[in-house]
Amino acid sequence: MSKHCVCICDDDNDLEMAQACHHAYIPGVSSTSMADVIRKHPDHFTQTGTTHEGIEGTIATEKALELVLKQFVAGSS
Repeated sequence: MSKHCVCICDDDNDLEMAQACHHAYIPGVSSTSMADVIRKHPDHFTQTGTTHEGIEGTIATEKALELVLKQFVAGSS
């Protein structure tokens, strides 16, 4: 696992890459298997999109990008 990269992803095709990264941000969950992985590994995956809170689509992606930037800035100091 690389401590120097993060990813933003949303489906099963991205899981191998997500697990190889330090952390993965998920704007939207596209399958039950993805939801299961997020639930089993909450320290590795952050779900930024939540339908019940009305955070979806580009808003969820923007939230993920904000979190990536915060992580980058925190790691730079």
